Amino acid sequence: MAPEQEQKGYRWDIITEEELKYAPPYLQDVPETPTEVECKLSGAWPKWLHGSFLRVGVGRFTVPTSEDDSTPRVIIQHLFDGLALLHKFRMIDGRVYYMSRYTSNGITRAAKRDGFVKNSWMGPNPNTPLFEAQDPCSKLLGARILVHTDWNCMQICDAKTLEPKRLLTHATIDPELAGAGCCAHPVHDRKRGQTYNYLIDAAGIMYVFALDVAANPACLLWKSALPCKPCYTHALAMTDKYVVFVRNPVSMDTSDPTKTIIEAMKCEHDSPVYFYVLDKVDGKLVASYQVPNFCFFHTANAYDYIDPKTGHTNVHVDIASYKAEHYPYNEYAISNIINPLKPYQVGRLIRYELPAVNTRDPAIITRGTVKAAIPDMMAELPRISKAASMDPKYRFVYGVSGNGVAAPGTHVPIGRLGNGVDMPHASFYGHLFKSDWRTGTFKSWVPQNGESCPTEPIFIQRPGAVDEDDGIVITITINREGTHSTLVGLDGRTFEEVARADMPQVYSLGPHGSFVEGDFGVVSTMGC
Repeated sequence: MAPEQEQKGYRWDIITEEELKYAPPYLQDVPETPTEVECKLSGAWPKWLHGSFLRVGVGRFTVPTSEDDSTPRVIIQHLFDGLALLHKFRMIDGRVYYMSRYTSNGITRAAKRDGFVKNSWMGPNPNTPLFEAQDPCSKLLGARILVHTDWNCMQICDAKTLEPKRLLTHATIDPELAGAGCCAHPVHDRKRGQTYNYLIDAAGIMYVFALDVAANPACLLWKSALPCKPCYTHALAMTDKYVVFVRNPVSMDTSDPTKTIIEAMKCEHDSPVYFYVLDKVDGKLVASYQVPNFCFFHTANAYDYIDPKTGHTNVHVDIASYKAEHYPYNEYAISNIINPLKPYQVGRLIRYELPAVNTRDPAIITRGTVKAAIPDMMAELPRISKAASMDPKYRFVYGVSGNGVAAPGTHVPIGRLGNGVDMPHASFYGHLFKSDWRTGTFKSWVPQNGESCPTEPIFIQRPGAVDEDDGIVITITINREGTHSTLVGLDGRTFEEVARADMPQVYSLGPHGSFVEGDFGVVSTMGC
């Protein structure tokens, strides 16, 4: 670092408003479309596709700190901290309608009043330059949209208008659920009407808990302490009988509430990964396992089955796993996105086996094994058919793959603040995959004509389908200029494009979405 930069307090990990202008348009502030519009279509959207595709993501990276914009703006420094923009595609009779709305206007109003942003941060505190985790993923509840994050905080939005209604924590449901932590991907058992999550209490004890969400109001069923140090875990797993908590080897120091999530993280590169298996009925810990070090964001699926050789119950957990030396959490800082040090997509789809869970002493940690993997395929954001959840016979996983290699002709490559020589990739995401556990093979779908950044694919099964992959896969791509986005439909079997719907705006990068069948958001009394 040059002496003059040291004197000025220059930080390479902090992006200024001037430097943010070099980011692609989809990493800058994007507009909203609060009034529903009909999309221009090409190809043929299936007539049976009837429901709403909801996506949560970021849309704003600059926050004004005064009414007249006379003071410096706060510049969001991590992708997961960008202010939320909620999208909805309503699909009926072969037509597609789109709308979007910012759900973070309260944060903006408070920043104009206070001169800084009050929030919990995943990445560097964006207020720092002024005076020196939120990972939106959605779950649906009744005629409301419940947006989860990597913190004990949820936002309720109106399903029809997308307007934000209120914020709450799990302690609102039950005072025993006070604490930090929580995963952005709680698992939901539709048959039991129960949701499972975790939290870290004020004493630093980690718990897994079960909520009866079918009851009105929702209520706490059980809360079980885990015999491990607090950690950052983005997703849980479950089988028909069990909840599986996978202890990500990333410790969390919760003693200092002023620390951002990244600052509170400590990556344990030599620590094993622990799997804790809890009974869904009473939360009792029934078995504990460990495997050599890896880290992860997302689980794909899990199931229990009777091993025909032993007669015991085994558990398989399918995870998009990163190798021990690659911890990806800091890589989603805006400074690294604009000037990436290395490729993002280096995870692999791995199946971990936990043998004979019904015979174990939970106090004794047993060795788990790698049962299978999809070789030669990088994997993230894995999704499956809803009907395939917890099914031992399931085959197909859809997800994002690649090192962010965009289609030829992309005009807005990321990595604009580097020297241009070692730029690892030309866009944020690369292409999509469909993998098959039965054959161990996969198919790829690569955007064409300069398009880039396909989002997490969502599979929607055709009503009455017999085959697991009989349906449509939907994703969103960004055009070659980075100024416009398109909803794309792929045939679930062939994994080839069949339809498009043009959006009236660009889709800013966002991680997750859900599809809700039927007239969700139109008939307000209708539940999930």
